[in-house]
Amino acid sequence: MKKKILAVMATSLLAAGIVSATTATSQAGNGSPSGPHYNLNLIGVPKGKTASMTGSNRHTIFVSATSSAPKINLCQSGTPTCAPGGGFQVLDGNATDSNGALFALPSPDPDPNDGINGCPIGSTCTTSYSVYMRVLGKPGGSINLKSCFSDTTGQWCSVGDENIVTQVRSTGKSTFTNVSKQLLTVCWDSDLNGVCDTRDYIFGRTGASYWWEYAVNSDFKLAQLRFYPISSSFTS
Repeated sequence: MKKKILAVMATSLLAAGIVSATTATSQAGNGSPSGPHYNLNLIGVPKGKTASMTGSNRHTIFVSATSSAPKINLCQSGTPTCAPGGGFQVLDGNATDSNGALFALPSPDPDPNDGINGCPIGSTCTTSYSVYMRVLGKPGGSINLKSCFSDTTGQWCSVGDENIVTQVRSTGKSTFTNVSKQLLTVCWDSDLNGVCDTRDYIFGRTGASYWWEYAVNSDFKLAQLRFYPISSSFTS
């Protein structure tokens, strides 16, 4: 299974323009793994953008603390309507308008054809690739990110502090942390008691729409996300 995961992810990374499929898991000095990866920058701006940011093959998404619809829409790359060539791609880099940004990324489910779209609570959950993140800029800037989806049953987002990314730029060196659990799965409350009881991979539900909902403060300047062709495992 591990060889299959790495082979699939290496193909996606090559499609995204990364020339080497060799994967190293040793840690770099900034807390991230060594080896090939895809970079995505979230940039905080004081007011909304008006320029078109579609189809430019950028690696940046602009976010605003004053946005009325703070979301980064997600679509599954390698499908007919979303980056058919696969890999990672910013399809719309403007998250400051009412439409939100649009980011294409592969399914993180290591076995999408097994008929199971998530991980039972209390089990070990594994993603086919990993996401690491850090916040840069002046101390005090912060960002909150959570995974959400909507389908015929309603709109659902991850609940519980451990399932939501909250990062604050503190003084000193900024290091990467693994946020695969928070950004590649949705841990939602299906029985409405305020506690996560169902964990799905993003894109796990047929016909559902997925996004990352964000909130930033006025001091937020930059968050860096890195996507690596290595699996991550955690307790669901």
